[in-house]
Amino acid sequence: MLLSTKRPAVRRTLMIVLTGVLAFALAACGQKESKDTIAEYEGGTVTKEQFDTFTNVLRVINPEVALYLEMADYKNMVLDQYIGYQLVYKDATKEVKDKAAKDADEQYKQIEAALGKEALDKSLKDNKIEADDVKNFITLSLGVTETMAAKVTDDEAKKYYDENKEGLTKVTLRHILVGFTDAEGKERKKEDALARAKEAKKKLEAANADWNALAKEYSEDPGSKDAGGQYADQAAGGWVEAFKKAALEQEIGVIGEPVETEYGYHVIKVEKRELPTFDQSKEGVKQTLAQNKLNEYMEKEVPKLVKSKEKFTDPSPSPGASSNPSTSPSPSSSPSPSTSPSPSPAS
Repeated sequence: MLLSTKRPAVRRTLMIVLTGVLAFALAACGQKESKDTIAEYEGGTVTKEQFDTFTNVLRVINPEVALYLEMADYKNMVLDQYIGYQLVYKDATKEVKDKAAKDADEQYKQIEAALGKEALDKSLKDNKIEADDVKNFITLSLGVTETMAAKVTDDEAKKYYDENKEGLTKVTLRHILVGFTDAEGKERKKEDALARAKEAKKKLEAANADWNALAKEYSEDPGSKDAGGQYADQAAGGWVEAFKKAALEQEIGVIGEPVETEYGYHVIKVEKRELPTFDQSKEGVKQTLAQNKLNEYMEKEVPKLVKSKEKFTDPSPSPGASSNPSTSPSPSSSPSPSTSPSPSPAS
């Protein structure tokens, strides 16, 4: 559990890696009309084959989305995003595209190292795609991000920095999370979770306390329990509100009283806290503002540039099937298909 509204350095409410596939594959396929065309936009088309390849890449990049891709509303959203990214990428410079392709090769190697070559190869095969499709996904995502970042001025970035210093503050801390759900997935009463958190705190305050051992024993945060509960140099703005408040206000070096979030009770020790300078933060700030601009472009401009598109619909329920919507996931709560799934508590 990463205690963030996004994975560290990753998850955004925007779909920054969402719809990227096939920058080069699409070019190779050309933009000619075909009976399988499912969308037409200013300067291009989307075929069923291209979109199927794209959604299969999403399943590899983020298996969490597989269920949601069976939902018509979600699939329609993905198609809209796919078209938007193609439109943005057309404006990318050759320099941006070349750099994105180079960086994509390196990122693919990191994915392969993290997942293991055998597991990744099997996932590619199961989803009927190639390694190049994933690399093209990353290339397009990076290209779109850099293209939008180029539209952000230094003045805009400085204004954001001045208004968001708390969220940009980098914090190194250790914590133990005692969740409202135990390791077996059973619900835990609040009073029981608090008692266990206080027990962990008492042991941590003892002489020669071992954070590594105690985090493994008590913490239910898979993102940090095997690292002594530590998150290093994380921007506080990515954490849920109560956790962020403790990270910014708790006395450095002192183990605080358990902090309640929607996920459980956290025993926290802040080790370091520092606000980077504007120059140190500028690139990251520009990326954030670029994503804001991208969201605005998707919402306001892309619909004007789409000439026609297929509307996906859910199949009619079979006779006797339940029509209770509570049995199906809601598109409004569905995950951004941007990264691998995370059990992190979102605020």
